[in-house]
Amino acid sequence: GISPQRQAIALGWFPLFVNRIKDCREGMQRQTHMHRWCSLAASCVEALCHLVEKVDGTVEKLNSMHTLVWSEIFSLLQFVAGFDDAKDEALTSYLNEIAIFASRTLHSAVDENVEMVENLDQNSNTWTQIEAFVKPSTNSVRGLPPLAQLHFTGFLVLCRQLGSSEVCQHLLEHFAIEMLGPFLVMVMSI
Repeated sequence: GISPQRQAIALGWFPLFVNRIKDCREGMQRQTHMHRWCSLAASCVEALCHLVEKVDGTVEKLNSMHTLVWSEIFSLLQFVAGFDDAKDEALTSYLNEIAIFASRTLHSAVDENVEMVENLDQNSNTWTQIEAFVKPSTNSVRGLPPLAQLHFTGFLVLCRQLGSSEVCQHLLEHFAIEMLGPFLVMVMSI
């Protein structure tokens, strides 16, 4: 495992990564220096994901900053899902990496984390954002790569298992199979 000193150092990076993700998203929205902002965002989201998955205490830090973290990750996912510049392969690769690690962070953050799910349930705006993201009419999730869709579906399943709201149940019943479709096609073609 990680020594307590290294763990404390790693946890100190958590707010920095969240704030840097915000800076990157804002830079990407200006659509200037896109490769630079997307590369940095991909690195920050990947680092945040690894902190959540591997460093003890990160989930508690996440719980204490949940509003900011959820807001930034969802805003980033919405931007990535809505961005269309398929001509630029490097940019598409960065955007896919951002989407995969952002959705994986969400998925990992709620794993056995009842407090996080309760925080989500207390903020109806969060579920409104999630619902808008997965609705077939907007279906921003379709704009994400299949692995990101799989992690996003896993996030919903875990939220529901940990006692989440009726909105979550509705999302699972109506949209989870649809979200899993591209992943299942990809797996079946291997």
